[in-house]
Amino acid sequence: MLKFSDAVANNKMQIFERDVLLKYQIFNGLFLGLPFADPDQAGARLPIFSKMASDWLESGKTAPQIVADFLAILPIAPERHLGLLLKFLQFIERQVVLFDSLEDAAFADVQDMSGYGTLDYFLHQINSDKNKYAKQLTTLLHDYKTRLVLTAHPTQFYPSAILVIIENLIQAIRNNDVNEIRNLFLQMGLTRFGNQIKPTPVEEANSIIWFLENVFYVVLPHIQTKLSTFNTNLDIGFWPGGDRDGNPYVTAEVTLKVAQRLRDSVLRRYYADIQTLRRRLTFDLAHSELTRIAQVIKQDKYVNADELINDLENVAQILHNNYQSLFVEDVNALILKVKLFRLYFAKMDIRQNSAIHAQVVSYILNEAKIELDYLKLSDSERSQLLLNNFNQDILSNIKLDEPLAHEVIATLRAVGEIQQRNGSNSVERYIISNTDSVASVLEVLWLVNLLNQHNPSSPIILEVVPLFETIDDLANSEQIMATLFETSRYVQNVKHWNMCQTIMLGFSDGTKDGGYLMANWSIFQAKKRLSKLATNYGVSLVFFDGRGGPPSRGGGETYSFYRSLAREIDDHEIQLTIQGQTISANFGTPAAATFNLEHLLSAGLAGRLFSTDGDTLDKQQEQLIEQLAEYAYGSYTELRNDPLFVSYLEEITPLKYLSEANIGSRPAKRNSGSKLKLEDLRAIPFGGAWMQMKQNILGYYGVGSALSQMIRENHENVAKFSQLYQSSLLFKGLMDNAMQSLAHTNFALTRHLQSDEKFGKFWQKIYAEAQLSQQLLLLISGHDRLVAENEIKGMSIKFREQIIQPLVIIQQYAMDQLRHLSTDDPQYAIFEKIVKKSLAASINASRNSI
Repeated sequence: MLKFSDAVANNKMQIFERDVLLKYQIFNGLFLGLPFADPDQAGARLPIFSKMASDWLESGKTAPQIVADFLAILPIAPERHLGLLLKFLQFIERQVVLFDSLEDAAFADVQDMSGYGTLDYFLHQINSDKNKYAKQLTTLLHDYKTRLVLTAHPTQFYPSAILVIIENLIQAIRNNDVNEIRNLFLQMGLTRFGNQIKPTPVEEANSIIWFLENVFYVVLPHIQTKLSTFNTNLDIGFWPGGDRDGNPYVTAEVTLKVAQRLRDSVLRRYYADIQTLRRRLTFDLAHSELTRIAQVIKQDKYVNADELINDLENVAQILHNNYQSLFVEDVNALILKVKLFRLYFAKMDIRQNSAIHAQVVSYILNEAKIELDYLKLSDSERSQLLLNNFNQDILSNIKLDEPLAHEVIATLRAVGEIQQRNGSNSVERYIISNTDSVASVLEVLWLVNLLNQHNPSSPIILEVVPLFETIDDLANSEQIMATLFETSRYVQNVKHWNMCQTIMLGFSDGTKDGGYLMANWSIFQAKKRLSKLATNYGVSLVFFDGRGGPPSRGGGETYSFYRSLAREIDDHEIQLTIQGQTISANFGTPAAATFNLEHLLSAGLAGRLFSTDGDTLDKQQEQLIEQLAEYAYGSYTELRNDPLFVSYLEEITPLKYLSEANIGSRPAKRNSGSKLKLEDLRAIPFGGAWMQMKQNILGYYGVGSALSQMIRENHENVAKFSQLYQSSLLFKGLMDNAMQSLAHTNFALTRHLQSDEKFGKFWQKIYAEAQLSQQLLLLISGHDRLVAENEIKGMSIKFREQIIQPLVIIQQYAMDQLRHLSTDDPQYAIFEKIVKKSLAASINASRNSI
């Protein structure tokens, strides 16, 4: 007999097939047939090329062969061939937008908006046993938080004009307004998709603020109301304009501009809501008070958010006392918004690399004649030197002529200005990338105190947040934090934050350094060790996860990850970064944002309330995963240390074109220079290059070899891993995310490389690992296909890959041509243009690829 849950899933699948897949075929035909300036009939020829390319690829032809053979039979002049390929890419880029819009329009119908993982489902569980959980939840909500941190890199491939078209297209699809859809297709076809120049950090911030204004401003109050209007359990963090790690274009001036832009933006939303209230509250006393409030907002005269809240509460009281409480719920709704967003809209973080702080501290100590060779000191010597010189007003006695030192101090001064203007919580923490020592943390605390000694009347209060990223740094994190918790000067700062310490853990660089499984396992183990350590020192921890879009960078099924956290991990808040097109994919519409935010919030709450001993791995299970991670680490390290690894990235993947694309303001490498060094390469272009190749090694590489080795050692491990997959949310989530990564691979698109004289064996090594990983993951999971438990997601991935398959084939053809042409060949620049044009659509089609 069909289960109710199965019936619901089948119905949702039918809706997806009808409202997404079928409508795509209909609207795609309409789009391709529109009267664009298209002398070579690219719109008509694209479906023919797509079908031929698919058939030829299946028959064994390579990507370069497919394009060459197709061009050979075209009845158009050869000099127009490359122009036609570029036209194909333009159409495919817009086909991706169409599919995105269809999925977004159907989101609330396709997803179970009150099912497992949602707040409605969670609260139903609570209410079903009030005596057991209701009081616990009330207590928990007093201080429990989920913070979503929107990052700066890369923000969004679509200019604001395209975002507006997409928003209108979603609405037209929902309304089945075919005429409006046709007009929007025409508008989209005639509107530029790419940036002509790289965006500035302020422009990046503006593109993210669009989501604050149009999505989060609506969604957060709606979710909060379900839980409690007396608390605020949701925060939005903001990195654009504050994250300067490896980005020289983010300056103190930029930080100030972005903070003001955030304030202006939220005040504009408050003002619009006040105007709506004025049209409804036409009663004399209430209307006149609202008019006064509107003027104060318009003139930007509120000193802090509490002043605005008090004024609005006065309006509510007027309604209670004089007008039968009519429309008071509308006033209360605005009060809740102000409680959530204050005068800053989102909390900015400052982030910088520890190496920069060390250089600045060295310069200042040198100028002050305190220490002439700081960088040559050991960690303990540096730390002691800083502590010995903690209360000196050094800045009054030196000149900050060195640009880097001047900029770091200017940034801290900017923080003080922002805190004074937007509120102390508007910027409340300083994140230290590449934290690898005690001094890495103390240096920032010392610099902040240096400024406070110089200007004691307006002290800057910042939480210092270490970011542990590499496998070694994760292993050393416990010792570093233990030393800090033994340092009274540091503990004073922790006391200011109510004995709570935020620690950031980086999935992206961890995976780049140690591979998928070892990075995730190292972070899990570090959280356990740090939680135990903090408990011993009476400190509460908040783990801030630096997660990217794909599973390889901590993305994938985040609900499963947070729901699986063991009891011994301190998790009274969930904090994570959201970046890349994941912002628009998972939080781009109110329905999607509500669904995904509720899943994050309920995962943390359910984990605190409902966790049982079954959620905790026993010693034998931990040893099993530990050994698996070690073997996977060895396999990944062997690949990374292959002499061809960096060469493959440079010569075979479109890595260099990702760095040249006008996507984000941040350089692809931390250090400029012609020679590529893996340690300098940013995790985003690193992962993006493998994604463009449809090889995605960061999401699975080493898992297959590790499983194979452990099964060879003891065949009973098959049953043990199968049982672990069924019983452990953590292990299941890791394996499911690896399978999702594999679902985005397609080695047929690059099989021309298997016989390459230089890189053939290297390609074969990667391909063999992908095949082995898929085979053994299916074995231990018991599934017959990848992404089997979420049929809609699996179908979405498959269809998206089909849409961009001709694009990737064209990209590979162009990359192959570039390898064999001299740079002075007239066609060289055109092939480069083709590669660059292919990048954005491929990334957007994957939705969580970077």
